[in-house]
Amino acid sequence: MVENGTLDDDQKRRDFTINALAISLNKKTYGQFLDPFGGLEDIRNRIIKTPLDPDTTFSDDPLRMMRAIRFATQLNFKIEENTFASIAKNADRIRIVSAERIVTELNKF
Repeated sequence: MVENGTLDDDQKRRDFTINALAISLNKKTYGQFLDPFGGLEDIRNRIIKTPLDPDTTFSDDPLRMMRAIRFATQLNFKIEENTFASIAKNADRIRIVSAERIVTELNKF
C-alpha cells in the first residue's frame, strides 16, 4: 500500500538501513546526502539491520526476513544480532506472504 508522507516517513519505512539512503532534491538542500540511520556505515561494516525496531519492520512485511537473508548471502554481509533474533522470532509470519512473492524472492537468490 502506498501512503503519502515525508521523505523522513519514507526512510523509516525502508526495509534496511542500507536502503534508507537518499539525496535531497529540494531547492535549498539540493544534493545533500541523507543517511538518518547510518546506512553508509552499515555498508562499510557489511551489516544488515532495520532502520526501526526489527519486529515492526518484519510485521509490516514478513518477506523482508527473506530479503535480509538474501542480501546477507549475496553481498557477504552479516545480519545484525537484534535483526537476526527478530527473524527467528517472527519466522512463522512468512506464512501470510503470498506464494508468488516468496517464489519471486527465492528466484533472486
